[in-house]
Amino acid sequence: MTSDSGPAVQQAQLTRRLTKLRRAQDLSQAQVADDLGWSYHKMMRYETGKQVLPQTELEALLRRYGVLDTPIGDALVELGQGARQPAWWKSYRTYVSRDYLRFVGLEAGASSIHQVQMSVVPGLLQTPEYARTLTATCRPKEVVDKIVELRKERQEKIRNRAQPPNEVYIIDESVLRRHVGKGKDPKIMPRQIEYIKALTQNKNIRLHIIPQNSDWTFGMYSSFTILAFADELEDILFKESIESSSTTGDTSDVEASKSEFENLLSRYTLGKMESLKLLEGIHLSLSS
Repeated sequence: MTSDSGPAVQQAQLTRRLTKLRRAQDLSQAQVADDLGWSYHKMMRYETGKQVLPQTELEALLRRYGVLDTPIGDALVELGQGARQPAWWKSYRTYVSRDYLRFVGLEAGASSIHQVQMSVVPGLLQTPEYARTLTATCRPKEVVDKIVELRKERQEKIRNRAQPPNEVYIIDESVLRRHVGKGKDPKIMPRQIEYIKALTQNKNIRLHIIPQNSDWTFGMYSSFTILAFADELEDILFKESIESSSTTGDTSDVEASKSEFENLLSRYTLGKMESLKLLEGIHLSLSS
């Protein structure tokens, strides 16, 4: 795991490996907590990643598992150092939910991002003015400013990585034809389409459009994002609505969404070149 993955991913990787070490020795969380003089809840917070492990606490765990000052322990100490690095997204915690920030942190270190979007342009493809127009309908101005700033920073951080993730987007045609901001500035949506066209020139970014004449399937019922990672960290599923957001690594939920994504991609979307051709037609229509 390299520092390019960011502190959230390194924290998740660290807690996963520590949990495997504990289970390999047939120890319960309560046993380890008791041995170290910790409360059970403290042990839980560390092992679930809800609290970052300080150096001394990490060394105590490694000593208990018998791997301190070994190659295995040294690798975990290095992960711990990475997990304790400042997270740029923390400055936005006043304006968005904790769960959403967790997603942003994991997204920042993902090796692939697969998203289905049935209602709005995906955040990583949005222009600032499009993002502002969307959020201004339901948030106060100071919050809108920060959300737009966060969206822009997410894009910059991900695409400036030494090894950017592969991004694959499935978008319903209606999302691209919806003339967002028309009453305020009729050029907002045409510029948004131009921005998407420019992004798709990047070899790491693929767009597939579900055409309006497509049949309906269950996978079109909601929007979702699946994050995958370079190392053994499990895939993450993220779902968001106006009211709430949720991030889960539950295997059954993730696998169901991956199946929905592949079904949409193989049976209901246009190919890459066909999608770009349709995108060009939509741009001409919105610009006229």
